[in-house]
Amino acid sequence: MDIIISHKADLDGIASAALLARHEIRENLPFLIFLKDYEDEENLIDSSLLNISDNRITIVDVSGEQRKFGKILERIRALKHSTINWIDHHPISEANRRTLTSINVKMDVDPAAPAAASMVYDRFYKRGEDPVADRLLNYAIQADTWKLTDDEAKRLVELVAYYNYLDRASPIRPHLIGLVYYLASAGTEQFMGEEYIVQLNLYQKMQASAISALKKSVRRRKIGGYNIIFALSPDQLSGTIAADTIIRCYRADIVIVIKESGAISFRRTRDDVDLASLASLFGGGGHDYAAGAKMDYNSVDLEKYEMILEQMSVAMKKMLTLQSKKGFKATSADI
Repeated sequence: MDIIISHKADLDGIASAALLARHEIRENLPFLIFLKDYEDEENLIDSSLLNISDNRITIVDVSGEQRKFGKILERIRALKHSTINWIDHHPISEANRRTLTSINVKMDVDPAAPAAASMVYDRFYKRGEDPVADRLLNYAIQADTWKLTDDEAKRLVELVAYYNYLDRASPIRPHLIGLVYYLASAGTEQFMGEEYIVQLNLYQKMQASAISALKKSVRRRKIGGYNIIFALSPDQLSGTIAADTIIRCYRADIVIVIKESGAISFRRTRDDVDLASLASLFGGGGHDYAAGAKMDYNSVDLEKYEMILEQMSVAMKKMLTLQSKKGFKATSADI
């Protein structure tokens, strides 16, 4: 059985899963899809897979730098006669890469790729042969680089955010899985049919009150030469949408969004800071321009948020002081 495991939280992960599923459909191959996020930790490898042998597993758009890396390794070792191909564009330490390779995980990692979907596309498609795959690739790159020029790409980003909110309590992620299958089997017409537009209208109404609460939570700090804005985001907003809202409305070098669910999103407006290294202080990772982490809290209220931002400010001070020196990007190994 072919198994697709992709990142649920953004359009790149959803598009990557859809591109893989579209290839499976084209080849008449049976497959299953699992959508995961970093809070799933060892359940990146779903426990149900441990009872099935001879799986061909593709993990895509999921970083190999995770807090419970050892637990994930245990799950991989427990698989029965299965192969794993890990396709990703997040940086990974040489130590983690070697460890995964040593247990026969095929590592296909390219941090220079603009999106994970571009890596999937290059391995399974040819330019111009499938207009739907071409559009999925284009939209995924726009979303992951946050250079959204197509209205349909913008709507898909919002739809993924809305479905993440609706699926927040379900490990099955029914809305997101349904969207993957819809995109995987789509024709050349526009992706966003009337039923999706209706749902987006509902989401946009929800966003208005969530954005108002987000703005009320804004706190400014000067740390290591950087102007930083912290904000507490209601779960109705994705970390990316919340951070983009703050960047558009306020001036800051770094934006740190703490979600009510305990997730953290890091975004920047200056190039001389490596957000992946910053996120690593809190057990996270990502790209130098955008990163994330997950706290041990599953619920963050305003009082807890005030405590967390002060703790984060202290934890980041040395690294940001080093990074503010011209041309120097500090990592956790430097502090």
